[in-house]
Amino acid sequence: MTPTGKSISIVVLSYFLFGLFNLFQFGQFVVPITYIEIIVFVLTLVGFLPHSKSLSKVHYFFLAFATLGGIVHPFLWEIFLDQQTQFSIQNSIAFDIIRIAQYLLLALFFLMISYSKEEHKLKIEWLLPCVLSLGLLFNPPSWYTNMLFILSGFSAFYTLRRRTVGTDFLMEVLIGIGVVYLMNCFV
Repeated sequence: MTPTGKSISIVVLSYFLFGLFNLFQFGQFVVPITYIEIIVFVLTLVGFLPHSKSLSKVHYFFLAFATLGGIVHPFLWEIFLDQQTQFSIQNSIAFDIIRIAQYLLLALFFLMISYSKEEHKLKIEWLLPCVLSLGLLFNPPSWYTNMLFILSGFSAFYTLRRRTVGTDFLMEVLIGIGVVYLMNCFV
C-alpha cells in the first residue's frame, strides 16, 4: 500500500472508530454524517498534498469540488459567526450558487475522468458515475450523493484492479470517500 493509501486508511478508520466508540458507549453505531463534506475535504487534502507538484486538471476539479464543499459547510461558519448572522448567510443566494458550482465541478470531473483523450476511448466503468453526477444538478442530493460516491469508489477499485491507471492517487481518494459514504448507509 502506498503512503497516500495508508493516510487515507487512517482517516477512514478514525471515522469508523468514532462510530464504534458510540456503539460501545451509547449502544448505537453512529458516525458523524453531518460532517461528511468536511471528511471529503480532509480525504482530498490528505491525498493531494503529498502529490501537489503532479496535479493535473482533473485533480484540480475534484480539489475545487471538495474545497467548495468545505466552504459551504456550516461547521466552519459556526466557529466565527453567531447563530442569527449564520442563518442569514446560509439563506442567501450565494450559497446556492456555490452549491451549483460545486456540482458542476463534480460533473466536469467525472466527465473528464470517463473519457481518455490520448486513446480516444470511453471508460465504461466511469460512465454511470458520470451520468449520476449530471443528475445531481436536477435532483436534491440526499441519497443521490451517497449512491454516486459509492459507485465511484467501486469504479476506482475496478480501475485499480484492471490496472488501467498507473499509480494515480486519485483512485485511492475516491475509494476512501466511497467507503465513508458506504458506512453512512448503514447508520
